[in-house]
Amino acid sequence: MKNKIKDDNKQSKKQNKLVKTKNVFSAAADLILDTSKMAIDFSKEVSHNVKKVFDDVNTNLQDNSTRKKLEKYKPIFIDNVPNNYPKILYVVDYNNRMKIKECEGAVGFYENISNAEVVCIYQSDFDKFPNIEFYPNNTPVASVYYEHPIVKNQYIDINEYFEILNKQRVNELEEIAISLGAKYFRVRIVESTKSSDETKTDAKVKIKLPNQDSTDLSIDKKNEQNNYRVIGIESEMRLPGGEPKAPELRLWSKDESINNLIKQRLSDYNRIQSKIYSLNYNTGTGIKEKEAAQIDGVLKGLKIGVSGSVQKKVKEEGRKRLEYCIEF
Repeated sequence: MKNKIKDDNKQSKKQNKLVKTKNVFSAAADLILDTSKMAIDFSKEVSHNVKKVFDDVNTNLQDNSTRKKLEKYKPIFIDNVPNNYPKILYVVDYNNRMKIKECEGAVGFYENISNAEVVCIYQSDFDKFPNIEFYPNNTPVASVYYEHPIVKNQYIDINEYFEILNKQRVNELEEIAISLGAKYFRVRIVESTKSSDETKTDAKVKIKLPNQDSTDLSIDKKNEQNNYRVIGIESEMRLPGGEPKAPELRLWSKDESINNLIKQRLSDYNRIQSKIYSLNYNTGTGIKEKEAAQIDGVLKGLKIGVSGSVQKKVKEEGRKRLEYCIEF
């Protein structure tokens, strides 16, 4: 009986050891599984973080590349069209920027040529730029346009700039004559021939040299006088006349001769009856020689050919005068 109890105790201890061993192995297995799972989860997290870092770096590189291209090509999009424009606009029918991804959807671009800021407008999108009047055509052709000296946001094709302003100057002189009640007026262009009439005159001057008696010295003196030749009559008209009224001045608003004419004609005392004025031909043109040289630099930089140098035309205009004859 006692032996049986001992055997049962031994068997029970063995079973307990087996259970404990099983539990240990089970716990170890669970630990291994948990560790493996943690390793997998950690691996996934590391992989995700590494991917995020690479994605962020790639995004930054792309953003940096985009930024550099935007700085280089300076596209103008519909939401950043300028409100104020520089003096020079360039209407272009095609530009290589149109093929660049970062410039897709642009309506134009900025350029800086010959130290001049230029707004370049795609011809197909000219209507996206508000408040600009292109002259002489409302629908602009591919060309360079320069700002009108008086009319804000009116831009004139550089190929016709001087001819158009000449017509506007003459037309305004016609309006002035009509408003002041003229019976006759004529406008014609005269040009300096740069020649001079040279006449010699003897001028005798008494001089006294050291230790000598005074003596007469004969000096030849040249008298120079500019000559002008008539290029042509721009306008001539006879009218019935009438009571004067103040005209609206634009291109001639700062000309002293024209302002005096109006003042004298509107006076109630001793009104002017007739006069011939010699006026600056390039009044109101708005382009000085320095600006003309800059425009030529822009045209050269854009590889645009025009009919003659702008600087040369400004110099030619400087030799011309407008002869304005008016009778009341």
